[in-house]
Amino acid sequence: FKDFFHLLMRDGRWFVPSDDASATVVNQMALKKMPVIDGNVVGVVQDFSNSFNKPEQPVKITLAQNSNYNWVCVRVLEVDIRSTIKWIEERMAEKRSYGNVYFLNSHFESWLRYQEQLNTLSGILSLISALLAGCAIYGLTISVVRDKLREIAVHQLFGAGPAGITRLLALGLLRQMLTAIIFFGPMTYIFLTELLKTFAYATRLSWVDPLYPVGYCLIVIVGLCVYQAFSLNRSNFALALKGRT
Repeated sequence: FKDFFHLLMRDGRWFVPSDDASATVVNQMALKKMPVIDGNVVGVVQDFSNSFNKPEQPVKITLAQNSNYNWVCVRVLEVDIRSTIKWIEERMAEKRSYGNVYFLNSHFESWLRYQEQLNTLSGILSLISALLAGCAIYGLTISVVRDKLREIAVHQLFGAGPAGITRLLALGLLRQMLTAIIFFGPMTYIFLTELLKTFAYATRLSWVDPLYPVGYCLIVIVGLCVYQAFSLNRSNFALALKGRT
């Protein structure tokens, strides 16, 4: 309790394990209101209602039996507060001590709920982006095949197999992807870094985060190139060599 509210001792001491139920700790306002100093008072703490924008009231803090505890105050210090809340709820459920987790600052709790909605929306947009990226890569693959069909036909006449054709197609698409990363990568990094600063417990981008979209694009590129390499037939090569596409 004392550490949670950052209470400073003004006089005496805080509770110790050997104290019985008669021991009490009061705040400075309660000490001023006392006509006579109670002999059970073992310490005086600073006033703390002002920090919550409330009028200071006399407060007497006493020890209670374990069965009388209805609230558990937890001060969260780590960054990932959502994982902490989930862990607390799971531990309570395991002990069949059903309860809810609340925040002292209701505005902070509302802000977290708003961020959860943003996270859900971001997940949906990520799926849509992945689908659109796959469609865009498919369109680029078809364009590359049409542009390089004659070159592919020549390679095929000289004995190139599906692996060689796949490599030829993939190199063209990889060059385009590398160009896009060089031009748009820094701008995207700066934008996301500034956006994440506005979140509660600011999140930083990790160096492994860009690997997921890049890895997804690589898999799609290689998969589509393999598909195109096996879908081309002799009639396509014959038309290409004759100057028709």
